[in-house]
Amino acid sequence: MPRFLTVFMFCVSSICMISQSYANLLISPTRVAFEDRARTEQVILINQSNAAQTYRLEWVEQTMTDSGQYVELTQEQEFNRASDFIRYSPRQVTLQPGERQVIKLLARRPAGLANGEYRSHLKFTAIPSDLNSEEEESGQGMAMKLHLFLSYAIPVIVKKGEEKASASLEGVNATYTDVGQRLQVTLSKRGDFGLSGDLVAYQKNSFGNEEVVARLNNVNLFHETNSRQVALVPIDKNKTISGEVLIRFEGKYEFLGNTLSEAVFRI
Repeated sequence: MPRFLTVFMFCVSSICMISQSYANLLISPTRVAFEDRARTEQVILINQSNAAQTYRLEWVEQTMTDSGQYVELTQEQEFNRASDFIRYSPRQVTLQPGERQVIKLLARRPAGLANGEYRSHLKFTAIPSDLNSEEEESGQGMAMKLHLFLSYAIPVIVKKGEEKASASLEGVNATYTDVGQRLQVTLSKRGDFGLSGDLVAYQKNSFGNEEVVARLNNVNLFHETNSRQVALVPIDKNKTISGEVLIRFEGKYEFLGNTLSEAVFRI
């Protein structure tokens, strides 16, 4: 009897927005932070497709490099993992079109846990509906069946003790590519806790008011990241930014409403 060869493809992306839709799955929020002494949080999933869909939940451990890229950790590597003391349920859900599911998370900090920030990523993987279907007969040798596993990971953070962290903007350099100008910014952090926000560049317009000329949303400086090189994209891609520019690191999520750092630079 002919056999089928099933090929699995994995696609993992990290999400750092308050609420966003990916491949018909709405996840909200896309960053969970347990403040000191907080024990419970939740994530809401909504199936926005027109077919039933199954999602598997599991932990993935990742660290962030200075360039902002995620690198998966091995079990042997030391890291402040939050997964060691967080429980969540359910671990797998099947949602009908338009149906929603609340994922409950419970943090139980062990006695003697050192002050600081702990993080893991919670991954949601969409399971193809025909994965477990019976193999069909084929009249032609070996066939190939492709299953695409789409998965999305969000940071889950647990904080212990008094939060201390500060950021500074160390410098800005204008670069030029085929797609236009970029403002390369060096963002540094001090402290054992992370920060999250948007980097926004302002210039005064002809009326003397501050106008946004470039920005980069969802910039994370996690506890292990002391410096990052980031690029702000001009709002008007056909306009070159020059002269004095005010750049602010504007807090979001649990830092919403706070200016984490700001400085004036000349481009």
